[in-house]
Amino acid sequence: MMLIYGEPIGSVQPFQQFDTSWEQCYSDCYDTDNCLIAYYYESQCEFYKFGTLSIKKLSSSVGKLMGIKRYFPEDSCPSKLINDTDIWSISGLVYQNIIEETSESTWNLTYIISKCANDSKLFQRSSDIFLCLGLIAFPDSKPCQDHTQAVSYCKDNNWTSITSPANGEEMTYFQSRFDILIQLDERIQKIAYYYQSQCELYQFGNFSIQQLSSSPIEKLMGIKKNLPEDECPSGLLSSDDIWINDEMGHELSIINSSSSTFTFIYSSWKCDNETGIFRRDTVFVCIGVRPFPSNATCQDYDAAVSLCESDGWSMITLPMNKEELDYLIDEKEKITTAVRYDTYLVWVDGLNGVFDDPTHGGYNKTLICNPTTECAYIGHTVCDGFSPAQ
Repeated sequence: MMLIYGEPIGSVQPFQQFDTSWEQCYSDCYDTDNCLIAYYYESQCEFYKFGTLSIKKLSSSVGKLMGIKRYFPEDSCPSKLINDTDIWSISGLVYQNIIEETSESTWNLTYIISKCANDSKLFQRSSDIFLCLGLIAFPDSKPCQDHTQAVSYCKDNNWTSITSPANGEEMTYFQSRFDILIQLDERIQKIAYYYQSQCELYQFGNFSIQQLSSSPIEKLMGIKKNLPEDECPSGLLSSDDIWINDEMGHELSIINSSSSTFTFIYSSWKCDNETGIFRRDTVFVCIGVRPFPSNATCQDYDAAVSLCESDGWSMITLPMNKEELDYLIDEKEKITTAVRYDTYLVWVDGLNGVFDDPTHGGYNKTLICNPTTECAYIGHTVCDGFSPAQ
């Protein structure tokens, strides 16, 4: 609290009045969140809220006292009232109390509250500098642009300027926003290229890169890799990155085309709406469940194989792991409900040890139960897995 001799002037009214001592008056204002000014005269205390109001400085002989709540970066208080701006942040909001001298003895106090937009977050870079930081993607029509265009794009979208992370906290925020954009936009880049303080991002696609020595040219690259384990190779090697994201299969082939040149080839796949995409080692498969026609609901294994082929499927298959089994069981239940059958058996690949589909690797023993039939199926009332052919 800054203590001076003075009084509020103008039409602003106090929000609280009571009799007390001067010390108790300004102390209670300090402990009251919405109290900006404590005014004291002849044993009566008045509280004034944060807002726009004016005060008049007086001499000590008048006996009118004021306590003004101030916010300073350090544990100190100025000896007199001067033109100044108090600025602070609480719960994502920025508060400013602007103090301006309008005459030799009159001062205006203006109170402002600011909030960042939903696509940005508040950060403090110094005692009096607060920023709203965010990350936006170029439009679909121009997904890959240079630094100059990025500066213009920020200003065109009503941002003050382009910036970069000033500390670890900001960097973590930018990375989290970048990860969100990756999930929302499959155009987001695969490679970051850095040279002479300029960063360039390259999206998924087909292109080539040249590997350089560490000196004398400091040209750096960051290549996003999708590896099955939490480790990264020590050098760039020919490889195939395969992963599934947002129900799409992605493959990036990295080919060492010369001693220092690598070629990147990118492909993506998406299954039909009534199938699910799964990865089997180095390949993607789209699997699903199909019912027999309504006039032939009960058929044998050979008829199931023929149905798959006639319906445009590559071949009949069986679940390779529990994730696939759970998916097929869920699909079976949907069909069972739709056709109102109490039970519904689903044929899967395998008859007398012979399989049509080479991608599943044969029977997964952890998924098998009731090996008592001549054909393999999902759906026995006491079977959580599938029954193999015998």
